[in-house]
Amino acid sequence: MGFGPPIGFGGANSVTSSRDAGLPHAGVPGHLQDEVKRVLKQEPIHELPPVDFDYFISPETPFTLRSFLGDHKWKLIFAMILVIGESILLQAGPLLTKFGIDEGVVSGNKAILITVSLSYLGSILLHSLSAWYRIRYTGSLGERLMENLRIKVFSHLQRQSLDFYTKEKAGVLMTRMTSDIEALSQLFQEGLVNFAVQGLTVIVITVVLLFLNFKLALITLLAVVPITIILSEWFRRKSSNAYGKMFATK
Repeated sequence: MGFGPPIGFGGANSVTSSRDAGLPHAGVPGHLQDEVKRVLKQEPIHELPPVDFDYFISPETPFTLRSFLGDHKWKLIFAMILVIGESILLQAGPLLTKFGIDEGVVSGNKAILITVSLSYLGSILLHSLSAWYRIRYTGSLGERLMENLRIKVFSHLQRQSLDFYTKEKAGVLMTRMTSDIEALSQLFQEGLVNFAVQGLTVIVITVVLLFLNFKLALITLLAVVPITIILSEWFRRKSSNAYGKMFATK
């Protein structure tokens, strides 16, 4: 099915089309028809304007998570430094408590006890400040990453053929642009950060336990770590299967 040139650009307008078809001039009163004819005779012929068009050449390298995060490498490194600093400040409290009890309470040294108490209070304030800044920074970075990802996904969908849209379900495409990207946003802003904080916490606590009492720490690790790994793997499989069933129904 072809389409003629648009009205006003070298093509027939509604008045001339109606006149050639033997129809009355739509919307033009009878006493103005002569004036309309005079104006149409004076109207110049408008040529189609030239439009520059360039084809977009996609990069040959495939889109991967590494290439996606590579543009923000230094920002991600700074975010990891913030996470490490927050984890260190979080573990400073128990160490200061131990030192205060051993050197201040047991020996009755009030000066050490006051110093440790003030240091503990300072560590809490610094931890709260670092946590606030880390949440703000990682949240902003995560939203910037998700904006770039949404643009890439939308641009990719725009370049697909009509056959692609006849084969794919509309719900699947909408899920890709909404809930799937939102899940990645939660992963970048909360999941990875919490994983890093908790992972560093476990490492620090493990090192301290091994330093204080190697045998007791080893017994604790052998009793807790295997059960934690088994339960985590069980939950991962259950949640993955549940998500797959939910996705299949869309």
